[in-house]
Amino acid sequence: MASVLRKAKAGIARAGHTIAGEVTELDWRIRDALHIGVQEEIDAAYLAATHRFGSFAPQRSHNRIKYYVDGKDYMAAVAEAIDNAKEVVFIMGWWVTPELHLRRPAAQYPQYRLDRLLKRKAEQGVHICVLVYKEVELALTINSEHTKTRLEALHPNIVVQRHPDHDGATGGTLFWAHHEKICLIDNTIAFMGGLDLCFGRWDTHDHSVVEFPYNSPEACWPGQDYSNPRIKDFVNVEQYNFVSVVNTARMPWHDVSMAIFGPSVLDLSRHYCERWNLLKKSK
Repeated sequence: MASVLRKAKAGIARAGHTIAGEVTELDWRIRDALHIGVQEEIDAAYLAATHRFGSFAPQRSHNRIKYYVDGKDYMAAVAEAIDNAKEVVFIMGWWVTPELHLRRPAAQYPQYRLDRLLKRKAEQGVHICVLVYKEVELALTINSEHTKTRLEALHPNIVVQRHPDHDGATGGTLFWAHHEKICLIDNTIAFMGGLDLCFGRWDTHDHSVVEFPYNSPEACWPGQDYSNPRIKDFVNVEQYNFVSVVNTARMPWHDVSMAIFGPSVLDLSRHYCERWNLLKKSK
């Protein structure tokens, strides 16, 4: 991983791109992360008109891509990348579970539970931003308030924003949800795709429907991570109320995500920062 990081940084340096040059420095709690003036917005709109599909970013060459099928390898790669972070970690998701074990069996890798990993990196001086969907509580039980409260209590270097508000008087909405799943580390590695960092997404290519032996240190689906929303959906994610491992089959999860190394990582970083600022200004 370290050698890949060095190569990615060197490639970006040769291209003449730095996150400080493309977007202004992220200032964590005092003012907006980005300061984009009116003229810059006009320039960006002009450039977007020349990009494919009107995108804010152009097509870029010399990116390296690695695909991950299912959660096991993907979450292990995310854990390793976060563990090597030196400056910033940006996380965006529909649901982010602080108690998620990124590496399994959980008993063998307790240090890679997401909240413990982020706390350790924050204590080392890494700044961590998390953007998470603010759910309609009558319809969903993912409890983004727990995500925010739990993570921000770990260290001042961890900041969480939830969006959107669901109060019509303040311009909120009931008709859509944020479903982007992104993790950016030091503006050199980006993970994106279909896998949230949350309960129910870690799985292997075998897609086992049982945990056997279920009470072993080798168990891979601890607590609420052994789930079957078709039988019983999550009720209270703060408490470990879960379906019976003995009597109920788990529901497997099959999805794809990828890692990106190269110039396009900075485009994703800019996208993240712009969303962060937009939400910050609206609060």
